[in-house]
Amino acid sequence: MTKTLTKQGICSTKRFRKMAATAVIIAVIDLIGGMFDEIIAGHLVGEIGITVVGLGYPLLAFFLFFAGMFGVGTIMHYLKALGEGNNEKAQKILFESFVSAIVLSTLTAVLLYIFRVPVVRFLGATDEILDITLAYYMPLVITVIFN
Repeated sequence: MTKTLTKQGICSTKRFRKMAATAVIIAVIDLIGGMFDEIIAGHLVGEIGITVVGLGYPLLAFFLFFAGMFGVGTIMHYLKALGEGNNEKAQKILFESFVSAIVLSTLTAVLLYIFRVPVVRFLGATDEILDITLAYYMPLVITVIFN
């Protein structure tokens, strides 16, 4: 079985390095994006800006975590189907996972939009920073669709 998988290139070092490099690049971009948000908010807005970004980060981290879990689960089922030699099932898994991810993330974004005020209040926004928190929060809600 291992020889077959290696022969087909599924477990080849080159392919594994490409997938691993992509995952690392995405993680670094997410980290840098968060750092730049804090830096820009601190320099342009001040303490309130840092507070607002700090309120949005747990929400973003929550969705990145679940997107990662969804992706890992998909890959595990996909690779299992490929290992069994069932390419049709593997393609079906990818398609269904893609559609499920789009539907779930869009539904989540809509719910987050509808309940935006209670959500940001739950995260810690006070009346003093509610408007600026909502202004920062809305682009985060839109990005949920693309996670």
